[in-house]
Amino acid sequence: MVLPMRLPSLLETVGAVYGIVVPPERLFAYAYGILAQPAYTERFWEELEHPPPRLPITRVDGLFQRVADHGARLLNLHTYGERFAGPEDDGSAPQGEARCVKAVPLDKYPFDFSYEPGSHTLRVGDGEFSPVKPCVWSFSVSGLQIVKSWLDYRKLKRSGRKSSPLDEIRPERWDFTEELLELLGLSRRR
Repeated sequence: MVLPMRLPSLLETVGAVYGIVVPPERLFAYAYGILAQPAYTERFWEELEHPPPRLPITRVDGLFQRVADHGARLLNLHTYGERFAGPEDDGSAPQGEARCVKAVPLDKYPFDFSYEPGSHTLRVGDGEFSPVKPCVWSFSVSGLQIVKSWLDYRKLKRSGRKSSPLDEIRPERWDFTEELLELLGLSRRR
């Protein structure tokens, strides 16, 4: 019996280019670092209309390492400190500057939200959060404005894609102030 010749895996191929062993987590961090960049979405917009996404892999070792480091940092932030912790991380979500200035009433979901860049104020229903810098409000990943999308799912008449009846299950009242403050802190640290 003749066994087919084994082709090298992507990890082996990438590792051979840099002369190092590339663990799966490191390649994943590199991919996340590339795919999270607005420049990637802008450059490959037409190609992204047809799945799957293409992942350019650099031959430059230093660039690979920098992008993987950036991706690992993003993953650490986007998992609220639970994954890809670096030596400077303590495992908790970073705190931002924004504070709850006026509480969102707990007895009802907010009907809407708005952002005022001049005063750095985010209004959620009758509640207010400040200071929220414009870069935090406008932070996006692959064209998705993160804070706006998060709030769209947590208002009385939700926006966004619904994938199953489970999407209709949610708390009876607004109880997201701490989560919003964590999200605002993470968006600041990108």
